[in-house]
Amino acid sequence: MCIKFSLVGSAVVFVSLLSVLTGVAQESHVGNLAGNATRGKALYQRYCIFCHGQYGDGNGESAPY
Repeated sequence: MCIKFSLVGSAVVFVSLLSVLTGVAQESHVGNLAGNATRGKALYQRYCIFCHGQYGDGNGESAPY
C-alpha cells in the first residue's frame, strides 16, 4: 500500500530522514510545519521502507510492484 503525501508532507519526511541519516536529531521546520527526526524515522520504517528501501534509494522489497 502506497501512501500519498502532499509536497509539504513529503518535504517534512525528507528533512526528517535526512536528519536521521546525518545523525542530527533535532526539530526541523518547513514553512509552518515542524518535524522530529526520531518520529519521522518511525513513520518511514512503518509506511515507506517497503518501497523506498532502507536508504530511500527505491530498492525496497516491494519496489518492483
